[in-house]
Amino acid sequence: MEKNTKKVKAFIAQRDAKTAVLNSLRKKVTENTLSDEAKADAEMLIAEKEAEIQAIKDLIAELEASEEDKSAELLAKIAELTAKVEEVENSLTRPKGFLKVKNFADSKDGINAFLRTVQNSASGTDFKENWAKVLTANGLTDADYFLPAIISDEIKDTWETVSENFLSLLDVTGLLTLKVHFESKNDRAQGHKKGKVKAEQELTFVPKEIRAQIIYKYITIDRETIEYENSSGSLVRYIAKELILRIMDEIMGAVLIGDGRAASADGKITKIESIGAASDFYSTKSTFTADANFNIETVATAVDSIEADGDIVLFMSKKTARFLRRHTYATGGSVRYFSMTELAEELGVSQIITTRKMADYDSTVDASTPVVVAFVGKAYKVVGDLTMTGFENFVLAYNKNEYLTETYVGGALAEYKSGAVISKVPAEAATGTITIVPTTAEFAADGEAKVITVTASSAYEIASKPDWLTGVIDGDEVTLTADANATGEALTGNVVFKLTAEPTVTATLTVTQLASEE
Repeated sequence: MEKNTKKVKAFIAQRDAKTAVLNSLRKKVTENTLSDEAKADAEMLIAEKEAEIQAIKDLIAELEASEEDKSAELLAKIAELTAKVEEVENSLTRPKGFLKVKNFADSKDGINAFLRTVQNSASGTDFKENWAKVLTANGLTDADYFLPAIISDEIKDTWETVSENFLSLLDVTGLLTLKVHFESKNDRAQGHKKGKVKAEQELTFVPKEIRAQIIYKYITIDRETIEYENSSGSLVRYIAKELILRIMDEIMGAVLIGDGRAASADGKITKIESIGAASDFYSTKSTFTADANFNIETVATAVDSIEADGDIVLFMSKKTARFLRRHTYATGGSVRYFSMTELAEELGVSQIITTRKMADYDSTVDASTPVVVAFVGKAYKVVGDLTMTGFENFVLAYNKNEYLTETYVGGALAEYKSGAVISKVPAEAATGTITIVPTTAEFAADGEAKVITVTASSAYEIASKPDWLTGVIDGDEVTLTADANATGEALTGNVVFKLTAEPTVTATLTVTQLASEE
């Protein structure tokens, strides 16, 4: 009996110690240092452990009233309780990091705490200090976790998704700067013939350095809007996504068609060289004026000008692509549209991408916006740190939140003849002149020849004439000859003269031939 009494006292001491641990957990709950979800989990576990402690109490009471030694059974229960209490304590007091703690980071409390911290901080330094205090108050001490998961994940996921669609086409080097040197002549190595002097090869290098710059998107939103929307976190997610999409759109535009801002503009992107802005060593440029002069052969010629090895990617508008895909059969005149895959195969490119950034083939925009851009994707070298960084701040004076997302990037073509650009340019105003004397001519039914005097500012030609006339040009005179009219009816028509260099400059002669008399 004395032995059991000593054991009972020891078990009571252990019971009291475990009860103290549970009381500590209760205190955490009542002091509001846990999120709502964490509180609910803790209260459920506390209730469970209280029931187990009560079971131990019952066993102690039974042991005190019995001569039977039940110490082994009691020890097993206490050992089980000890393990479970330690498990609970560890799970609630030592979280693994902010982005991985679901109870706080993924809750409304976490988002609201983040927004409140932004609003109540006067500067970026204040924000970092205040946010660290919020993390610490929730048992989170890892200072590297700067943003709530809902924001950092949106930035990361959006950036990876949109950049994957375009940047994956390019050669992302991972370097902060890149220097390239190419020999422009590309002369072949030569064999030596006995007794002959070896010909010296002169090297002409085309150096190029590709550097990066900060590209950012900055917006502000008034506090009233944030207060209205912040309960669900949807506004924060939208901001994170929108900033990323706009930056990626800007990068893509800068590569394809250029920045578009004035050279002196503060916000001009200078370190991303467009395909069209590259020198002729790297990119071939061609133009057309009239819609009728643009066709699949125009594009094929541009693609064929690319000499660099690798997959060629073609960019154009949807309307231009639809026009190139349209095929009218010679027999019957029926129309069929090639698929994009068929068009790509016909042109010898790996992929055709349509984008609103490109001008339509029949548009009236100026030549600064290309109609077609083609280049070897991996010949375009991208430098810089493509990590997307987000910042937030609250401006007290204007009662607004500032949101800034930025990346460090630059790029340019880095291989000989690796790109091609087709642009539409307005037709130049005609400056030449052409006149004729006379402006009308009548031919006898039996046929005859007439001489027309042509005064032209440059070389000219006969653009069109009726089949019943022949024409011979001799300097400033044209001899038109009509054979005998055997049709039985009078003939009429026009003879059109045009300048060879300016085909829109014309002069028209009206001609008739009398009917033969029966």
